[in-house]
Amino acid sequence: MAKPLISMKRRDAIVDDLISQHPKGPNGTLTKDDYYRTQKYSQSRRMYLKATIPTRDGASDSFFGYDLDTLQRVWWECNRGDLSSYVSERWEDKGQKARKRRFNRLFDRLTPGHDAFTKQSARGIWEVRLSYRVKLYVMAGSANTAKLLTRTMTAGCGMKFETHQLRANLINVDEPDLLAHYTNKNMKTVSDTIARSLREIKTLKETVEQHTHLLSALEDFGEVQPHLLGETTG
Repeated sequence: MAKPLISMKRRDAIVDDLISQHPKGPNGTLTKDDYYRTQKYSQSRRMYLKATIPTRDGASDSFFGYDLDTLQRVWWECNRGDLSSYVSERWEDKGQKARKRRFNRLFDRLTPGHDAFTKQSARGIWEVRLSYRVKLYVMAGSANTAKLLTRTMTAGCGMKFETHQLRANLINVDEPDLLAHYTNKNMKTVSDTIARSLREIKTLKETVEQHTHLLSALEDFGEVQPHLLGETTG
């Protein structure tokens, strides 16, 4: 996928802001006085720790003023959500402890934005599961619309699904190049499934042929066996 969802320069600037002790936010308006300390669960360390969180309009702001679309773009461009490898590559000159501190803070401050993005009913790329292995990717504004598009598409293939049989999840922002990435990936999965099914069909055909021959042999043996036993006992 050639076109990034956000420039690398802006991505790194937002990451640098998020891992600072008191992020300034997208407009640079947050100051130390906007923050307070509270107990918060750390996803990276899996325990409750003292965390620094800003307030906005009297309420806590877990996203530091950034909108969810932007945070999702940053998350994706950090090696498609692999924050550990992103931190290791970007700060390869730092020691292990320094990289770990950066990772922990970035994970705790960026991952909630990604999680909140995927729980929205908003426009973006939706993954619609038809079965355990089969899924489609569509651009839609809600889960219901994604399911409707999927039902329309699959009906042309002779596949009929009720709405309740489909599961739709928002997975990324609405970028055509990104949709093409998911579609191409899905096409390979479908091609692999077809190839696997053809191999299974071939094996089943061979098994049927072998058992058909075995059945004929058993029938023939059943007819001649009494005579053979008679000759033996005589």
